Amino acid sequence: DDSPAKLAHASVEDMKGEAVEWLEVIARGRYDGEDLAFWGEVEPTEEGRYALQMEAASPLRVEVLTPDGEPAFGARVRVSRDVVGLVSESGEAGPEGVAAFEPLPHGEYTLVVERRGALRQTVRVEHEVTEEPVTQVVVLERDRAVFGSVRDGRGRPVVGALVEVHVDPVLREDELLTSLVSQVYSAPPSRATFTDTEGLYVLEGLKTVSYTHLRA
Repeated sequence: DDSPAKLAHASVEDMKGEAVEWLEVIARGRYDGEDLAFWGEVEPTEEGRYALQMEAASPLRVEVLTPDGEPAFGARVRVSRDVVGLVSESGEAGPEGVAAFEPLPHGEYTLVVERRGALRQTVRVEHEVTEEPVTQVVVLERDRAVFGSVRDGRGRPVVGALVEVHVDPVLREDELLTSLVSQVYSAPPSRATFTDTEGLYVLEGLKTVSYTHLRA
């Protein structure tokens, strides 16, 4: 059909200084009543053409829930083929907490979910092509914060002091896995900030894993 293709173009040079070009493309269409799609990287043929092999596809639904299990209305969802994709599609969760996306071919995708008051969640999912839309469920985690003040030996506020909090190096196996995944795919569990003119600090975006004592 006449569905447009979304694409990103990149031009780089090899060691000989010759141009190497490739495209990341999303293309969709229908044939004989079946949804077809392509999402991937392609290189030009000798004739300078780009050939796409369309595959069977099905819609993707992302259900976003709050930490209390309620629909996360207004959550922003971004879908890409890689953790940092040149091409991505974005949607917003409706009143039922669901963001719906057009048909996608089978494969691994990265979901980035953001909502005010919650930590950004980055999840890798396997999208299966089925007759009914596939629903991926993402449960958000509250954005936790620690605040306090730094004083010198005489009780006076210290301005511009560096305050850090780090993940406890001695973690249970499940906590260690959580912290490692969060460092790769989400907001890092360690944080640093500086005290203000009154010696106060706020460390935001902390995940629920074990931390060492604060260090200033």
